[in-house]
Amino acid sequence: MNNKTEVGNTGLFSKRNTWRIIFGVLLILLVICTVRTRFENDTFYIIKIGEQFLNNGFDFQDHWAWSADIEINYPHFLLNVALALLYRTFGLTGVYVFVLVMGYLLALSLYYVIEKIHDMAAGESDNRLYPLVGIFVSFLVLNIYPVFAVARSHLLSFLIWLWEMWFILRFLKTGLKRYGVGIIVLIYLCSLVHATAWYFSFILFIPFFASIYITRLVNHLSSKGISFGNVLSSNKLILSSDTECRNSKKLWIILLISYATGLLTPSRICYTSVFRINSGNPVKYIREFEPLTWNDAKYVFIGVILMVVLLAFFKTKCRLDLLFLFGGLFMMSLTAYRHLALLVFVGSFAFFYVVFDALSLVQFKKIKGTIIYTVVPLLAAVLLTVWGISKNRFSYFTYLSPMWSSEGALDYIEENYDKQSLRLFNDYSFGAYMIFRDVPVFIDSRVNEYTRQFDPDLERDVFDDYIAIHRMENNWHEVIEYYDFDGYYIPTDGPLYQYMLTNPDVELVWEDPYTAIFMTIRE
Repeated sequence: MNNKTEVGNTGLFSKRNTWRIIFGVLLILLVICTVRTRFENDTFYIIKIGEQFLNNGFDFQDHWAWSADIEINYPHFLLNVALALLYRTFGLTGVYVFVLVMGYLLALSLYYVIEKIHDMAAGESDNRLYPLVGIFVSFLVLNIYPVFAVARSHLLSFLIWLWEMWFILRFLKTGLKRYGVGIIVLIYLCSLVHATAWYFSFILFIPFFASIYITRLVNHLSSKGISFGNVLSSNKLILSSDTECRNSKKLWIILLISYATGLLTPSRICYTSVFRINSGNPVKYIREFEPLTWNDAKYVFIGVILMVVLLAFFKTKCRLDLLFLFGGLFMMSLTAYRHLALLVFVGSFAFFYVVFDALSLVQFKKIKGTIIYTVVPLLAAVLLTVWGISKNRFSYFTYLSPMWSSEGALDYIEENYDKQSLRLFNDYSFGAYMIFRDVPVFIDSRVNEYTRQFDPDLERDVFDDYIAIHRMENNWHEVIEYYDFDGYYIPTDGPLYQYMLTNPDVELVWEDPYTAIFMTIRE
């Protein structure tokens, strides 16, 4: 009998149901305490477009941008409708509760999958390591999740892609039809929730196919007497099994069926969005498209270093498909910050596999094992809860961020001007709340829609014009003259604000610490 089995199922705290209850309750507390009560700007236009659909159906027409005749492609159709219905029934509190529920479902899903990774790496009968599952998930929820816990399509996409990854792995191992159907349903759901990122559903297939075809190549070369030593073998990297290789043909069929589901979504851009977005100018200026840096994700870089050290210098193993998934998403994260969450919530399971496998090799005495696997996790759970409560944001409970929206500014506009005929230049981050309040916008956070790369029929590239004015670069005076703005709704921390204070052609009519409204003086 191996060492993993001998230390298995003894003691109250070695029973999984006990730990599931402990961390199930803990994760509820952590999600409540770490989810921000302030919405991102996108939330407001998502709700408004959902209301527009409920009132008018699919008209594919934008009703808020005065600067260009843009179209609505409904890339978040299902989320638009869901949040609009929640807002109609429960107000913004209903939307906030939705984020909490989705966050908890993501936390529980992570717990489930990491538990299965633990079983694969450490052995199903080795419960010594099991309490660490909850510690890992709690750490992710506390340190990573709050950044991405927003009422946007990403919140559902992470959940969809997490289960899609797991279903692919399970289908290859079992060949059961229910996993194949689940993959198809999840990919179709992604097309309704996040059509502009739908393409990523198919990137998830690549690591598994790569592992399968490398396995076949290794087996073929081995039959010819060509050996790969201990690297591509069970001593270091775990190749695909014979069953997984056989089921790969069926997985190709599932992929093709899933790809066809893009024809069934109301969005017109499933098949082209990735090319339109990546070729547009917003990728040069928007933060989420910038490369990942050490300050953005210290924990991620430390995890990568730890994983490389464990694989290179210790007798640890890892599944090749999970390793490819991790490596691919890590490279994507280096190129764009927006992919960091994919790495953490979908691609990190190779890291957990290696860590659990490494810890399972460590021999502990009985007393030390009891302390390490009972007292330490419980103490950590208490500390995590206290830490989470310390991050509680209820002390300034508000759904509006002053950096992205201002009720006072919009109230002033509605009280003093005919908002439907007003031609304001606005910061793009203010646009979503302006749409929410039915104030026409120059631009909003749907920045890709305002580019010629996305819509070649636009008379002007509005995003380029916005950047010229916002940064006061190139021919920005000519751009202002072309649009003949009635006023400017801008943040107070930029050079444009300082310029407007000295501009005799405008008048400061409203201001708070974050935003200001300047109106053009007409003769």
